[in-house]
Amino acid sequence: MHHRHEQIPIALGPSDRMSVHGQQQLGVVLGAVGAGCTGCAESALDAVAADPAAVGRLVEITRRTAALLHDGGLPDHMTSRATVGELSGEFRFLVCAITEAADPAATAAQMAVAQRRTAARTAALVLAEYNGDAYANARDSVLSGGQTLSEACLAHAEQMTTWWQRKNSRQAAAARAGWQQACEAEGLQGHELLGERGTVFVLGAVLHRLAREAGTTTDTIHTLPYTRILPLLRDPRTVVRTVREFVTPPALEITGMSVKRLACDSPTFAVLGLWTEIICRAHAEDCTRHGPGHECTLADRAALLTPRTDAA
Repeated sequence: MHHRHEQIPIALGPSDRMSVHGQQQLGVVLGAVGAGCTGCAESALDAVAADPAAVGRLVEITRRTAALLHDGGLPDHMTSRATVGELSGEFRFLVCAITEAADPAATAAQMAVAQRRTAARTAALVLAEYNGDAYANARDSVLSGGQTLSEACLAHAEQMTTWWQRKNSRQAAAARAGWQQACEAEGLQGHELLGERGTVFVLGAVLHRLAREAGTTTDTIHTLPYTRILPLLRDPRTVVRTVREFVTPPALEITGMSVKRLACDSPTFAVLGLWTEIICRAHAEDCTRHGPGHECTLADRAALLTPRTDAA
């Protein structure tokens, strides 16, 4: 018995390389998944697999949905690079590559058609599992103004960076000049203004890693002992891996992509790591609650990190 499902329209940007047929069949897959009909989704996967851009978009949609459901991060089984995993290796390969700022279509184009089909099938099955009230509730929470953990960490990182800049204006000015010199020395074009935003991004990513390891939520993030990231910041390889694996919130996609690409192959990235360590160390040294066994938390800094609203 043949039946039809709503075809989800796929918006394309000026740089998208998806074919018209791939666009249509991706819409068929998403419509079928939304209706809970994996059979119809399966029947359209051959056409989707033939178009690398369609496969890349399907995996990206699944990745973003997963991040929405997991407080801004991704579950470990979706990013594990182990040979055997709960999800197909082809799907996990694309998820990791996209998270690290690789172009979805170009990365999928490097795979064989059969590999792309496996990745697309896994993505459709994951979306089918997510379909329902859990996804709707998570989406509505974000749309109503709620923060994911990654967004909360970035907000704290911005406040910590702003405080440091105001407290150490000369050092901050020297840091900006040093960043521009590093960009010029490496021949980086258009990155001169990335320094401060990039530092916020690196600090937010490292805070997010610490928060996830500590089991912290958006409700308890104020208890996070941020000084624990100092040992991590002394290991450049760990910082690079943390930034590359951080799931960038949509609002910071452009900044995140730039920083992740610097983390891949640019010596200048080390400057951002150094700034981050200096900022965290300044906060720890400024904490007035020093004592045996005390670990400075974000709550200890709350009064200083909260923007002033005093009347003039």
